[in-house]
Amino acid sequence: MKKNALAKKQEPVPPPSASAPAPTPSQPSDSDSPCKKRKRGEEQAQSTSTSRSSTSPTPSTSSQQAKSAAPIDSTPPSQPPPGSSIDQDLIRQSLRLASSFLLTDSSMNPETGLETWSIGLGRLIDIILSLHRTNALEVETMREAASTLRECWTAGGNFPGLEDSRKRIREDGQKLKNLLDDKQQIYKGERI
Repeated sequence: MKKNALAKKQEPVPPPSASAPAPTPSQPSDSDSPCKKRKRGEEQAQSTSTSRSSTSPTPSTSSQQAKSAAPIDSTPPSQPPPGSSIDQDLIRQSLRLASSFLLTDSSMNPETGLETWSIGLGRLIDIILSLHRTNALEVETMREAASTLRECWTAGGNFPGLEDSRKRIREDGQKLKNLLDDKQQIYKGERI
């Protein structure tokens, strides 16, 4: 009985018929990166069935099919507050990652990593300033920005080669401090 079971397992698999397309091996590509999957959200699951219908999809064809498979009335997971077209949850999430990016950008690319990180943090702070000017900045976003600058300050002082980051952190901190009520740790009547 065991011999029969082993013999069945060792039998060669018959080749696929000519009418059925051969399955393509799963190989990672640029369109399958985790970042792009997150951006596409559910579109990835919907486009999987449509993109495998052709035998050799090209990246541009796959992305076009993914876009056409998305529901027309899809809405983002969290809605921005009235008067603001910017989702502050995403801003806060990006701020939480700033200290990690300080370390990874500077270690992965010692020549320009610190500059790249500095530009990214500066853009986040500019968005916060813009939200404040339109009175759409949430207190929680301000708290997250202050916390981020504290974390980056600590990382900048504790890791060799990151001392220069403190200049940018000090500049951004001063910009945020100017938004506080009476230059205290209070924003819109709440402690941050």
